[in-house]
Amino acid sequence: MNTMLARHPICGPLTKGGSALLARQYDLEPEAGYVDECRFCYLVRRALTDRLPEYLGPRQVYGFEE
Repeated sequence: MNTMLARHPICGPLTKGGSALLARQYDLEPEAGYVDECRFCYLVRRALTDRLPEYLGPRQVYGFEE
């Protein structure tokens, strides 16, 4: 894996272990009720928008208003 990609706070965990690893790395337990892996990944990234705004945006993508 590309070293720069591996160090990226979002892409690194996603490419190494998927959204489950991303959630574990940031001690997240997304809200219940996701229907598939894509929804789970969305909820994990949404939960991280305030912690990592420089990587996850714009906020409107995750249903937040500016």
